[in-house]
Amino acid sequence: MLVRRQFPLSAMVMLLFVTMFGGVTRASAADATFTARVGNYTAGFIEPERIRHHRYELQLRQTAELTPRFKTAIEARLRFDAALYPDERAPQRDLSDAVRDDEMSEADIRQAYVDWLGDLASLRIGLQQIDWVESLSTRSSDVLTPVDLRFGGFGGSGDNIVPMAAASINHRFVAGSLEWLLVPAPKPHRLARGANGYGYYESLSRIGDPRLEREIKSGSIPESGKSMEGGVRWLGNAGDFDMTLLAYRGHQRSPTLVLSRPDPVDPRRITIEETFPRCNTFGAFSSWSGDSAVLRFIGLFEPEREARVFSRLSPEPRRIMESRLRGGFGWDYVYSKDLKIYSEHYLTRTRAYYADEDSRNAPAIDDPIDDTWSTSLRLTNETFDDVFATLDGVLTGPERSWTISPQLTITMLSDYKLSFGANFIRSISETSAFEPLRDASHVWLALDAWFDGKRFGAEESNTAAVR
Repeated sequence: MLVRRQFPLSAMVMLLFVTMFGGVTRASAADATFTARVGNYTAGFIEPERIRHHRYELQLRQTAELTPRFKTAIEARLRFDAALYPDERAPQRDLSDAVRDDEMSEADIRQAYVDWLGDLASLRIGLQQIDWVESLSTRSSDVLTPVDLRFGGFGGSGDNIVPMAAASINHRFVAGSLEWLLVPAPKPHRLARGANGYGYYESLSRIGDPRLEREIKSGSIPESGKSMEGGVRWLGNAGDFDMTLLAYRGHQRSPTLVLSRPDPVDPRRITIEETFPRCNTFGAFSSWSGDSAVLRFIGLFEPEREARVFSRLSPEPRRIMESRLRGGFGWDYVYSKDLKIYSEHYLTRTRAYYADEDSRNAPAIDDPIDDTWSTSLRLTNETFDDVFATLDGVLTGPERSWTISPQLTITMLSDYKLSFGANFIRSISETSAFEPLRDASHVWLALDAWFDGKRFGAEESNTAAVR
């Protein structure tokens, strides 16, 4: 239980860092704001019925304006999931030690960066949550944004995006601005380290012959100068029309699974290793904004990415590559505060081919072209001042699998929020994107309290919170 032993030390180091950082910036800042959130999140799986999470969380955030040109921000989070406590009475007592070590307790810095604002350029350096894709989903691209997928990817982007150390500079350029990004220590999607009920790790056991014994090796992007990532994007504006063009040299955030046999003498055992190969992505986004509507167009191209599985078990292993083109549009419309509609519609074409020249004379890949589509819809309602209702749905094809996520949030005494909702999942096919989550439908309840510190050096108080 290494992580559980290290958690108190990690928490102390994190809180010390936040305190020192906050003390320095608060002492020197003309304008500083401190925000804290304390919350509890409880979730239960529908089938089989059991409590999956009973998680307590403390989130701290401070922003400071040291000078009109120099600003800082830091955000930290502590989590403890009591449902994973190693006790016979705990509802998740059957989970492995690997899952408990990874999920029961966490202490991490979510953001910690400094901003410098100049007349012609701006600079940001530090730990950042990077999301360049202008989409309802952070997973529209599998190269740009690493996401925490241990719990199915449900929840807000601020909770799920994995922070990375990065430096970016933005300057004026041709009817807009140009932003350069450098990521010296990139990270992949954060995946489950054992069978935790959300399907990813369980799906690995269905790869290959079910009679084989499997050893699963969790992987990551190597920490070296050769793994450095970088990109550039142009953001243009002309009246009601906005456009973004981007190019990024990174890694696949989802793993390519390499199957091998650790012992050639023992054919009953195989190893499944997570690898994260290099990959490029190119994107184009545009939007037109009217009085009450926004029309958006989205295009992404990811050439030469490795297929999900590469098997070394065959006598002549062949590595299969894929080129993925995704295009679509979104339409947002505000009828009133009673009804707001946000929607996106994608068509994705994937072409598979052999990677090495020696395989060109090999038999053709079965079904080299794979077309899929997805439709996302979000409805929101604010008829009552202290009640916020949302309904999210995603439908994928051609197999027509779907998720539906209703949520209702009630604000009490301005600083307390009671939220409850559900995530219902239906997978029709084994090739569906929702297949790993087929048994993870659940209902949840959350209670959060915000505590906002007063602005230092300003007369009015700050009521903005990390929500």
